[in-house]
Amino acid sequence: MQEVLFLKEIRTPSPRSSLETQGILEVLRSQRYAAIFFNPLLQEYLFWVYNHAHKKMSRHKRDIVLLIESENQGKSSRKQYLETKGFSVISENSPQSAIEAIHSGMYPDLMLMELDPEDPTPALEVVRKIQLQKEIPVVFLFSSLPEETFEGLEDITSYGMIPINTQGGVLLYTIRQALKLFREIQDKRKPVKDSPSLRKDSSNTNTLLRKILASVPADVYVGDMERYEILFMNETMKRDFGGDFTGQICHKVFRNSDLPCPNCPIPRLVEPSGTPGGTVVWSDYNPVSQRWWINYDYGISWFEGRKAHIQFAVDISEMKKTENKLSSALKEKELLLRELQHRVKNNLAMMLSLIDMEKEKLKNPELKLLLGDLENRIHTLSELYNLLYETGTGTIPLKRYIQEICRSLGQNEQFPITTELEEIDLDIKRATSLGIIANELITNASKYAFSEKNKGNIRIALAREKGSIILTVQDNGKGFPTDYRAENSLGFGLKLVEVLTEELGGFFSLENSEGTTFRVKIPE
Repeated sequence: MQEVLFLKEIRTPSPRSSLETQGILEVLRSQRYAAIFFNPLLQEYLFWVYNHAHKKMSRHKRDIVLLIESENQGKSSRKQYLETKGFSVISENSPQSAIEAIHSGMYPDLMLMELDPEDPTPALEVVRKIQLQKEIPVVFLFSSLPEETFEGLEDITSYGMIPINTQGGVLLYTIRQALKLFREIQDKRKPVKDSPSLRKDSSNTNTLLRKILASVPADVYVGDMERYEILFMNETMKRDFGGDFTGQICHKVFRNSDLPCPNCPIPRLVEPSGTPGGTVVWSDYNPVSQRWWINYDYGISWFEGRKAHIQFAVDISEMKKTENKLSSALKEKELLLRELQHRVKNNLAMMLSLIDMEKEKLKNPELKLLLGDLENRIHTLSELYNLLYETGTGTIPLKRYIQEICRSLGQNEQFPITTELEEIDLDIKRATSLGIIANELITNASKYAFSEKNKGNIRIALAREKGSIILTVQDNGKGFPTDYRAENSLGFGLKLVEVLTEELGGFFSLENSEGTTFRVKIPE
């Protein structure tokens, strides 16, 4: 809503230049008046008219409130009430229509915005976008909101939050106090009064700072937080971006974008008090320079009291190229490793077939038994490489590995195998040893724990305990002789278990009570 000043022809003896007239027009527009001219000759006398009319206009200037609220009974009454109290009220039905109004050049003195209790996110995002363009105080209207909504308001400069049914004096007081607080903050940011000594000190400081920044071996620029205007560029940045763009809009120059960058650090460089501060470090690809940069942004107070941020940008394009090469080399290595694992698995399968063929030819049962044990050990390794190829992670899931070992040994109705296995992943080197250990202990129990007529059970457990991994193989068979000593045993399987356990830095124990319990404990 703009007040219209009708300017009639008035003759005065003092015509003014067109440049001066244009300046007056801009002043009128900035005061939200639309100047309508009925006589082209009037421009020569506009300056005289303005001097006489400006005081009257400024007395009648109203604060503009942008009311963003869904259609309801209280909306029109709220608008009418505020207008009777001296405000100009512009009413919009949605957050999106509000941001369109802002983009068209309409900047209100205050926003009064309703938050949808079901989904307040669109309204909050609109406020963030608007406050990136211009600092406008906002007061929220709400009915009920989830607790997490309030946690998401930290980066929004809000001057109040009142229930949506608020009317009358409370509403008026809230708006006036919000405007008063906002203007007091703005006044405090204004520069101190000028003086010759201050001008000299400021000039010397300005010159020194610019010299320092110009010598920094990185791209450095200073930007206005409110207007996005480039206030300073050092020589390195001028060279990298092809010129001096001081005075232009940063996102237009550095991003070819009409809107602020989606990852703009400015909102994160403002303290809760409204003063610039904080640090943001981020990296991305710049479409103008076609280079990768890591950016260090700091909120600062620049000359003449301007809120600004200074950015130091370091070119990391070569590092990115190296990173991509290393990533490609790693992928190639992974492919080669998977191919190697696949070939090892195939070779082991071929060995198993050859052993099986030779075993069928043998008549000696003891030799057949030895080849069977060898076959089981090779099959244990084959299962490991099969899992390694399938997972592609470089680690072995022990639970699945031990289950596969049990399956390869086969179930026996005389002594069924039960398992209690935790989900534990282990590197290939230790998983290989632990798999062979499990195979030997299960094979030992199935061959020697039970006589031909006795039935029993073999239990296998895998668990974590205080930084260790414990493998237990237990049977309820006939047990070992009471005078048995593992160190005196001639059995190859148990000697192999002891050797592998020592290599893993662990302990191997045997309990001979109500059957036999083998326990292997290794550090995790």
